[in-house]
Amino acid sequence: MICINCRNTVPTGQFCTCCGWNQKKTIQITLGMIYKQWSRQHYRRLSTKGIAGYENAWRFLFPLSNREMSSITLEDYQEIIDSQRHLSRSHQEKIQQLISQLCKRAMLSGLIHINYAEYLELDGKSSTPYQAFTMRELQLLMDCAYSGDEHSETARIILILCFTGWRPEELFKIKRESVNINDRYFISGSKTQAGKNRIVPISDTIWPFILDFYLHIPDSGYLIPSPNGKRMNLQNWRTRKFYICLQVLGINPPDNPRRLKPYSTRCTFATLAYRAGVKEELLTKMIGHVDFKFTSDRYIRSDVSDFRIEAKKITQYFDNNTREVSS
Repeated sequence: MICINCRNTVPTGQFCTCCGWNQKKTIQITLGMIYKQWSRQHYRRLSTKGIAGYENAWRFLFPLSNREMSSITLEDYQEIIDSQRHLSRSHQEKIQQLISQLCKRAMLSGLIHINYAEYLELDGKSSTPYQAFTMRELQLLMDCAYSGDEHSETARIILILCFTGWRPEELFKIKRESVNINDRYFISGSKTQAGKNRIVPISDTIWPFILDFYLHIPDSGYLIPSPNGKRMNLQNWRTRKFYICLQVLGINPPDNPRRLKPYSTRCTFATLAYRAGVKEELLTKMIGHVDFKFTSDRYIRSDVSDFRIEAKKITQYFDNNTREVSS
């Protein structure tokens, strides 16, 4: 037999004659047991949404839960991945990520000696990239925001997202204490480590909207609350406000009512900032990413005035281009 620990060929028995490993004890540990051990520790550091993502991935690995960890092969994992090829590649990647985490845990326990996730082939459907709002569409939203009609508030929220780069769920988490109304910036963010406690300036374009929301903050403290004053439910806002507003304005046509999605606002911010010439290292920090330069993250220090200057570039670029559209 082959020892699970040292991989030497040894006589059949409970203990390895080379390293003394207890073969019987280790071979009884299943994938489900490893998942339970791993999740007990790992979930402490995750948000509710993060946990839900892993729990969903585990549903697809569950058929292997009673299999001994050391008996599961690359082909077993690949079969699970292949069964999801009709869905998106990102869906497959989430399952692969969980497999990687569980393999690493098993490797630490000496149950296996290879991370099978590294050798999996993913062929799911590529996700459709988000589209950005055009200048004409942003102007339509701006007109609606100042119109005072029933979609005015939704248009304001969409514009705030477009000119801050917030993820929608981040914006709806913002409370009074995260808004510096005097120096005109937010401090918040949550999805990634880079997004936590980041500075996001309030540009002149959206300042009237932010000020109006700020002056009407309810007892719950949320800058943009739900109709009952509580935290806004993203799913409700998306279906009952966002898509309806874009259809009414003719931005999302009837034959493609979800052409632009809530995350299109984040794409719009990045596009506007890039075209306006915002410094790449500051844009990376403003949007909450980490991949621009290691030096920027570790050694370059930026204060609020730096961010405010960059935000003004976006406003200037928008104003110049919308004047051209109107003329």
